[in-house]
Amino acid sequence: MLRLKFLRIASDRRQYEIAELTGIRRPELSRIESGRLNPTPDELARLAKVYGVLPERLLDHITVNDGVESHDSQRERASK
Repeated sequence: MLRLKFLRIASDRRQYEIAELTGIRRPELSRIESGRLNPTPDELARLAKVYGVLPERLLDHITVNDGVESHDSQRERASK
C-alpha cells in the first residue's frame, strides 16, 4: 500500500494524525502503509475518506492471498 504513504506525505501529515482521523492504531497504520497488513473494508473506507479518494484508488497494490497477513489471522493468533 505504498500509495497510502505517498498520499500521507503529499498531504503533509504524520501517521499519528491519520491514526487519529481514522481510528486506526498507528502501529497497524504503519503495517498497512508498508504492505505487511491488509486493511479491513471499513479501514479502507475511512482511509479513503481522509484522503478524499475512492477506496478503489487505494487497492492497486493489494491482491488476495498474497501472503500478507490479514486482521483476522492476527486476531486468531492473538487469541491463542
